[in-house]
Amino acid sequence: YKDEDLELDDVLVVKKGNNYKKDLQELKDRFKKEEGIIEGSKIAYAILFVDNYILFLKSEYVGLKYKTVVLKKSLDKISPAFKKKLKKLSKDFGNWEYWNELFDRSDIVEEFYKLYVKSKDRLIKNIKGISGDENKEKFANNLMMQLFIVWYLQEKGFLDGNKNYLIDKFKEYKNLGFKSYYEFIRELFNIMMGKEEDKLTVKIDKFGEIVITGPAPFINGKILENVEISDEAFYIEETTETLKKIEPKNIDVVPILNLFESRDWITEGDDIEGDITDRMLGDIFEKQMIEKDRKDSGAYYTPVKITKYISQNTIELYILDRLKEKLNIDFKNLDELFENSNNIEHYKVLYEILNGIKILDPSCGSGHFLERSIEILVDIYDKLRKKLKELEYNDESFTIKITDEFGKIKTENLLSIVDDEEFKMR
Repeated sequence: YKDEDLELDDVLVVKKGNNYKKDLQELKDRFKKEEGIIEGSKIAYAILFVDNYILFLKSEYVGLKYKTVVLKKSLDKISPAFKKKLKKLSKDFGNWEYWNELFDRSDIVEEFYKLYVKSKDRLIKNIKGISGDENKEKFANNLMMQLFIVWYLQEKGFLDGNKNYLIDKFKEYKNLGFKSYYEFIRELFNIMMGKEEDKLTVKIDKFGEIVITGPAPFINGKILENVEISDEAFYIEETTETLKKIEPKNIDVVPILNLFESRDWITEGDDIEGDITDRMLGDIFEKQMIEKDRKDSGAYYTPVKITKYISQNTIELYILDRLKEKLNIDFKNLDELFENSNNIEHYKVLYEILNGIKILDPSCGSGHFLERSIEILVDIYDKLRKKLKELEYNDESFTIKITDEFGKIKTENLLSIVDDEEFKMR
């Protein structure tokens, strides 16, 4: 695509890869290498076929810098809504508006939510032991959200390290001695809530090794013992393929686990997008709240773009103001500091400012502002860590608080953690 005004050619790269992480990183590195090009040709878009995935990359200008955004899709989980956008793009790959539409997830979220509502309605019809329509709906809302969160944690490896744990256990719960699947998940939820003496994980023959979460995922509703729920509300063989291919308006039977299985769950970095991410938890929670409850509690879900924009600008501007006070240097952004300064004293001051930051969200709800804030601070600490290594500076006074394998908080030298992924996890 040729931009005559800027005398710049935007180039699309299409590649078939062999190693997902390696090939994706190589493409991202190529994007970063060409960010500063203002005349000539530069890579603006890419499509990568690797393993069972198709990945779309685009370079977008955010604030004063470029950012590479990645859209990841499983080839066997291309939904009807996404397929329409893909067909549109294939007619004109040089149309940036079609690329923006491809990355816009609002219709994907809406498609998922329509199926989510049908799944909840099916659940309500299969509940016994609760009287009154409103009570049934509240219970169904809570159970759906609890299962939604637990499925997300399953993707993270919290349930015996098995990303298909909930469905695998559905197929064998009777052999484990449970009368119904609801009885099994009720016991699973109790194990995940844990007890005070529990460590980070607990290992039980029937359940495998389960990570203890505490009560947070289950705080919105009690796990009732006098309730019965038909297994068909949770899972039906062969139904998942239908949910992948058919538009929601043409589907009536939507079991909960089949719905979750039919969509991509993206739990990787902040720059990788897909069908379902952690950010959708708050979106679905806000959508499924009964109107009366929303008004009574004053609950409102802030979209991720807004939470990230506010958090980024609040934290970074605060740090820049403190740097100006202490160093009498006016940096435009933190990237300017990291790219242009090799003065170790500048980074000592930055470290002191980071250690002194306290963040308060007085009405945090599902914690999206706090989550974005953590991501931003971790990113700054990571850049500081890499800069100190680049300068070959090793001082044990640069310490951070981390969690060990048992979930205990301890202090560690910032420069002692070599692996990038390990640093972000800890």
